[in-house]
Amino acid sequence: MRRHGLDIAIKLAAIVIEERDPDSPWVRGHVRRPAYTSEAMVDVESALRDFTTWLQSSGLPEYDHAVGFTGYTLVKNSRKIDGLAYMSKVCDRQGRSSSIVGENGDFMSIGVVAHEIAHSLGASHDGSGGGNCSADDNYIMAPRHQMNPKKVKNLLQFSSCTSSQILQHFRSEAPQCLYDDNHDFRYSYDLDLRPPGEVITRDTQCKLVFGDNSTLCHYITSSSDTDVFCSNVWCHNPTHPSMCQTKARLVTLPGTNCGENKICRKGNCVLKEIQIESCSGGTEDEVYCRTLLDRQGEQACQFAAVRRPARGEKRLLLNDPGLIEQRLTHLEHEIQTMKSENQQLKDRINQYETARSADKGAIYIRWGRKHCPNNVSTEIYSGFAAGGWYNDKGSPTNYLCLPPDPISSGKSIGSGWNHLFGVEYESNFWGTHSHNEDAPCAVCSATSESTLLMIPGRDSCYPGWTKQYNGYLGTTALSHPGAKEYVCVDQSPDYLNAGQNGVDGALFYPVSYQCGALQCPPFTNNEIVNCVVCTK
Repeated sequence: MRRHGLDIAIKLAAIVIEERDPDSPWVRGHVRRPAYTSEAMVDVESALRDFTTWLQSSGLPEYDHAVGFTGYTLVKNSRKIDGLAYMSKVCDRQGRSSSIVGENGDFMSIGVVAHEIAHSLGASHDGSGGGNCSADDNYIMAPRHQMNPKKVKNLLQFSSCTSSQILQHFRSEAPQCLYDDNHDFRYSYDLDLRPPGEVITRDTQCKLVFGDNSTLCHYITSSSDTDVFCSNVWCHNPTHPSMCQTKARLVTLPGTNCGENKICRKGNCVLKEIQIESCSGGTEDEVYCRTLLDRQGEQACQFAAVRRPARGEKRLLLNDPGLIEQRLTHLEHEIQTMKSENQQLKDRINQYETARSADKGAIYIRWGRKHCPNNVSTEIYSGFAAGGWYNDKGSPTNYLCLPPDPISSGKSIGSGWNHLFGVEYESNFWGTHSHNEDAPCAVCSATSESTLLMIPGRDSCYPGWTKQYNGYLGTTALSHPGAKEYVCVDQSPDYLNAGQNGVDGALFYPVSYQCGALQCPPFTNNEIVNCVVCTK
């Protein structure tokens, strides 16, 4: 945030590791193990409230903000999330200067911690509130992160909007605790001396995230594009080894080797010797700069590329003419190489973007309503529910959603062929005076999900899924020769001002459970079957 006028340093006040469940009541009391998954889940809102209470009674050392880490999967309103924090509550003495973050030992929680602490410092999500920062720019405060090689570096930075919001919060009287330095706990790790990429290989990253049978994707391993290599980590799917997969925050660790005398840093593949710090980067650098001042004058530090050296290693200066010439020659060679590979990079990025676009937008039909739900989908068209005559043995089983603007084929057929009829609600069960009314439909595209599931017998989705709409199961009557599929008819149906009432055609009857071969409970004999359409 220094480029936006902020210089904030985070120091550890303490590290507390609870080794027994009873020592972490804030999370233990909210663990759930749903029957549909092997994952243990925690309601993060409830856990954060209890964490707030626990912080006030735990006798911890003095701190400004507390982060609770847990290996359980966090959910909020049945959706998986990575973390949660109180907004603008840093320095709060009632335990609300706190957050909870999911930690799986895979380094991805680093960005989540930065995200949640920024909330506590007064920052909202990019794309919300004031400012012109888009969530699509992929900065730390984006509500959802994208797998975009061009913007992966932004995962490590705050947007100008975030910096402005934090600066505004600092100008208030709320965060006074941040101006002191009264913590005795000292812990430091020199990222330049031994970056994590030297310790944790990309294969190990894959195993941490996707399981022991996952390895680094061979396609990316063999890629000549080093900056793509230094962005997202692509791993072989352990179940389908021919497939490669990644996650938005799964970024190559700094210090990972990406070529001869090169390492990854902030999403780029750069030379090791140009990892520089300012002259005032510590006591050692200050002493070194003073030596330069004595020897070369006041401007020396402006030209000195000072980095923290490994033991026995000699410092390199950019005011050395021979070194400058060597680096210029190297840069010219790099530029020529980049020009020759530029088109390949553009093609690869286009492939990523095309694949990403193809993965989104599950298509479904909302039966019984003229329009799609606005907040979770976009409407492709609103039309007419149609199907074969209910009494025809040769009638196809599926219902169709006809568009409002058909294009004529210019051809006709005789009798004995299949015909399409409108669908009527065959009962007042669907709504007041719904009997014999014509049913509409709408074809919808889920806004950001790619997988579609209609669940019979529920009116809400399982955790991690988004509800598109809910209603009741509908099909034709038991005695009708023309069999039909089961569809989910909206619980609050619309009617069409079209066609003629009571002429039948295809029909919607409600469906009920029948005990016997179907186990009761959990089902109830003769109860109407509800349904919900979910996406993920």
